[in-house]
Amino acid sequence: MAIYLIIFFTGFVFLLLSGVLGALFEGAENALDHGGDGAFDGGDLPNPFSLRSIAAAGVGFGAGGALAQINGVDGNGSLVAAVVGGALVAGVGYWFLVLLVKQQRSTHSKRADLLGMEAVTDTAIGGGNHGQITVLMDGQTITFLARAADGAAVPAGTRVVVESVVGGEVLVRAISNSPLQ
Repeated sequence: MAIYLIIFFTGFVFLLLSGVLGALFEGAENALDHGGDGAFDGGDLPNPFSLRSIAAAGVGFGAGGALAQINGVDGNGSLVAAVVGGALVAGVGYWFLVLLVKQQRSTHSKRADLLGMEAVTDTAIGGGNHGQITVLMDGQTITFLARAADGAAVPAGTRVVVESVVGGEVLVRAISNSPLQ
């Protein structure tokens, strides 16, 4: 049982430290990744063989084996429980990471997809000041901080087209000079 507990605590301490000191482990993790940029055969998806994924599998492996031995299962039975526990914890952990990455990726792709789209100003955009636009994307109404690309004043309710995305704001050009009725 000692080996299972050592594997469990080693993985647990690594995950705890990587959560608290995450930036320190990213460099080592990127150096060991097979995809070079952190990708594993799936574009932006996290690498299932990253150090954190392996540590999570170690936590599940150690916990599964130790719990099996505590309940009187010895030998091959505890090894099977350890493997199942490791696969289960690693699988759930990876699934959670994929959900987080997809959520982050959908936010970034929405900004890139804005170029050339038509929108409506919610609040007036004055001179060089900010206003808000509303755009319909993927069946959802989304609001963005906006400025006029040419610096002109744009009244509320005016149809605009998105010309560029700069940081957290979009630059727009009025399609019509008068607000929608």
